Amino acid sequence: MGQPLPEFLRGYCVLGLAPGSLVPLTAGFLAVTTGVILRSGYDWWHPLPPRDMREGGRLILQWGSVLGLGLLLYGSLQYLAGSLLPPPDKFGPALRAAIGCSGLALGLRALIRMQIAMFTPAEAHTLGVDPSQMTLTEIEMDAPHLALAAAPSDVAADTSFLRCSNVPSFLIGVVLLGSAITGWNTASLCLLRLPGSP
Repeated sequence: MGQPLPEFLRGYCVLGLAPGSLVPLTAGFLAVTTGVILRSGYDWWHPLPPRDMREGGRLILQWGSVLGLGLLLYGSLQYLAGSLLPPPDKFGPALRAAIGCSGLALGLRALIRMQIAMFTPAEAHTLGVDPSQMTLTEIEMDAPHLALAAAPSDVAADTSFLRCSNVPSFLIGVVLLGSAITGWNTASLCLLRLPGSP
């Protein structure tokens, strides 16, 4: 049986949020969820082979849209807080739901991408170049890149989940979803409090 905490430590808030911080946090997690859903929808309509070089551009656009959506959602939530929505410091349940949605979206997307990468033949892994659509001059200029795309060792190295960032995204999604399910006292700005009465 452990020793009881000293009186001055009982109920001490170890991890607290600043007043007013629930609104931007809620907006940020909602923006992440929306960005992941929009990117997944775009990938559904315009699919790319796994590890295609053009995915980097889509990733930049995705997180750029997340930033813009976050600012737009923050302004909207801040404007509506206290009228149609709860006051800023009562956004605890909304933040918890937003974190859960972000975790679910990130985890599902990463899981689906891992499955696609596992069952896609190695020949389909491209760097976004199609020699049949290139002129002779372009082929000569891009010969090193074409050789890189054709190198078996590079294709084998690209099969790593960590290089595709699917496993980290999946783990982050699981942690966020677990945090939302486990929950905290959403009526308080304190996320982690030591046991005992304050």
